[in-house]
This record gives sequence, structure tokens and C-alpha cells, in this order.
Amino acid sequence: MKNNTGRLFLGIAVILLGLVFLLEQIGLSDILGGRSLIGFFWPILIIATGIVFLVKGGTTPGLVLTTLGVLFFVSHIFGWSIWSNWWPLILIVIGVAILVGKTTENTLPNSISGTTSASSLNDFLAFWGAEKHITSKEFSGGRVTCLFGGEKIDLCDAGISKEGGKLEVFCAFGGVEIIVPTEMNVEVSGNGFLGAIENKSTASTEASARPKLLIVGNVAFGGIEVKN
Repeated sequence: MKNNTGRLFLGIAVILLGLVFLLEQIGLSDILGGRSLIGFFWPILIIATGIVFLVKGGTTPGLVLTTLGVLFFVSHIFGWSIWSNWWPLILIVIGVAILVGKTTENTLPNSISGTTSASSLNDFLAFWGAEKHITSKEFSGGRVTCLFGGEKIDLCDAGISKEGGKLEVFCAFGGVEIIVPTEMNVEVSGNGFLGAIENKSTASTEASARPKLLIVGNVAFGGIEVKN
């Protein structure tokens, strides 16, 4: 159901975007004093995406995307420069999102590059990048959020917990790369809004008998790639 909802939302967004471009082509922007319809439309898409994440419980991405969308929309209407005048507010919202974001008892807040034996991840990267090598043989997943940044996660030396694992990844205006070994049982699902979630990994015949790692990705203006 979630996948169908995401596909429906993306389909409607693409159709509306096409209609806006069509109206631009026939000169409707002249009615608005020469202002671009695209400038009005795409911030609304960002706001809508943020609201969808908030409804689904994605506090951090929901707050950030909704705020960005509102700022872009208001700045277009009044002719303000969002980056020169409002960038401190974006940082404030990201800080609030970090404070109110969900965590679990077994997560290790750590977004610093390097090798870790932690059994789960709880990484938040904003305007930054990191590379992490997981060596835990009881890896259970966790949560990774990247805003205007990216992370490379290497699971080649990791093992999945006997109960299986779930890794939730949200990426906006950035990218996340997840490297898995062929002997790992991996399932990838999620939703992309003007972005993509790609599973390029292959699995050996023995992988299906092992505990499964479910990677759930949500992307807005970015990309998530799972590969060997």
C-alpha cells in the first residue's frame, strides 16, 4: 500500500509538472506579471513531500522539506533571496529536527567516517559526507538521514542479526551508497520523489536461506544505490 501511495503521488506530481510547463509554453505566465509558474509550483511539491513524510512519522525529513518549500515559495512571491536572507533559519530547522527525531535504545549516534562494530546505525548528515565500514556480525539496521550530503555504507564484512534487520534511509538533495556482499540476503523497497532508489546488487543462491536485511529508502531530489 505504501509503495502504491508513493507511486500515485509521484505520478500526479509529474502530470502537474507537465501541465505547468504546458501553460508556460502558451504564455500564461504573462497573466502573473511575467513571473514563472514553475517558480510557484515546485516549492509546493517540496511542501507536499514534507507533509507526506510528517504523516508517515518521518519527523526530520518532513520538517526540513516543508520549511524549505515554504521558504522557496515565499521568496519567489516577494522576490527575496532565500540563501542570503534565510539560510540561518534552515540551520535552525535542521537542529530542531535532530533534537525531536526518533531514536532507539540500541542505536549509536555517530556520523563520523571510519570503521564501527556497532550493531545499528543512527546517522544524520547535513551539508556533509561520510564513509562507514560496518564489521558487526549482528547488524540489525537502523536509520540514516542525509540532507544536502551523502554517505557510503560498506556492509561487506558485516553479518545480519538472526532476527533479520531493517535499515531506513532518507536522502534529500544528496546521495547514499550501500555496498553489500553477494552472500547477504537483501530486499530493497521505498519511494522516490524526483529521485531514484536503485538495487544493483546480486545475491548468491545461498543468500536466500540467511537472515534478511530490509533496506527501506525514501528519496527527494537525490538517490540511493545498493550494489555489490
